[in-house]
Amino acid sequence: MGTIERRFRVPISRELGFGHGIRNHIFPSCLLFLFVFGCGYPERPKVVTISSIESFRPSSPREVKSVDQALAAVVTVCRDELKLPIVKSFEAKLYKNSQSFASFGVDWRAFPVDVADVSAFADGTKMHIDLQKINENSGWATFIWLLAHEYGHNIHYEVAGVIPRTDPWFNEGFAEWVAAKTFDALGWQDYRHSIHRVTEETSRHLDLLPRVANLRDLQAWRRTSGFTHGGIRTYSLALVAVDRLIQRKKLASAVQLLSANVFNESFGSSYDQFDRDLSSYLAGQRRHSNDEDIIDPPLWKAGDKWSYELRRPGQKTVTEREFIRKDTFVGIPSYVLKSGAAESFYAIDSLALAATKKNGQYVYRVSNIDQVISWPLRANKEWQNNFTRENIEVGTTPR
Repeated sequence: MGTIERRFRVPISRELGFGHGIRNHIFPSCLLFLFVFGCGYPERPKVVTISSIESFRPSSPREVKSVDQALAAVVTVCRDELKLPIVKSFEAKLYKNSQSFASFGVDWRAFPVDVADVSAFADGTKMHIDLQKINENSGWATFIWLLAHEYGHNIHYEVAGVIPRTDPWFNEGFAEWVAAKTFDALGWQDYRHSIHRVTEETSRHLDLLPRVANLRDLQAWRRTSGFTHGGIRTYSLALVAVDRLIQRKKLASAVQLLSANVFNESFGSSYDQFDRDLSSYLAGQRRHSNDEDIIDPPLWKAGDKWSYELRRPGQKTVTEREFIRKDTFVGIPSYVLKSGAAESFYAIDSLALAATKKNGQYVYRVSNIDQVISWPLRANKEWQNNFTRENIEVGTTPR
């Protein structure tokens, strides 16, 4: 998410501009690179402008069938539902592959490996998208969150009129706020759920979090994002901080803060005061556990029933299971749970899924128990296990 925020192997210079293609003196090496990686020749991007985007408001990610529709959903909701400023000169540049994205989107000297971890980035009122990295299997919801985040940067630039002078934590926190608000407006995920999730996430890692004042320059932001739990230390913390700032100033929207240049004058407090307030707030959200509590595995009995509700943005799936008998799987005493036409075997001592049968045939099984939970449970307990999982229906055998 956000702008390109990684060190590149090839020096990048925006002063050279975009779209210079491959220069003659590096052509042989580029040919070799393209041959090895099979990326194809770089091509100029397809350009989508704000005037070419038709209104589109999907009630579910399943209704989204293309990148154009995904962009339309983001722009429509931000403009019509959230009443955010319109990016008048907005352009979305769609690159056919990573070679095109690197060469025409970033710099003519760049290779796909230089932007391997970047799917999209904002550049003023423009957005650049690498179509090769879009995987429909990960769901349009994930991709639309990314697009909404980048569009948040476009809005920020539109409002500020120049490259935003606010600090990186606020720039990225605002972009995350736009994404969360977009999902809320679409009815895919309540904003209260989004902010609750990241608040709990950051409060659990309170001891690792940097002071917001230490994320005031881009180098510090990049460095921190590369640490363990880097996303929590940067993007999650930034969203919580922006949300907290809105709460403190009693604002309906973060847009009112976009033109701010000086924290003390515009946000109404010093960095030290804000950091203390944010730390106190997160500490209050942190759940304290009793290190002496020990939890034994539950005992299941015939007739017990479970109903599982899996919620994803814009989707809800309900699965019901019933304990019908005890049995064994390769000598392992197991509970057998029935769900539709399937019977699943769960090891009695660990409650780990060992196998699944359909129509009398095993369609899923593990070589060793996949011990998701190690009983009894107690605070700070850790465990690991190795197994091979065979899914006959899908045809995969991950380890």
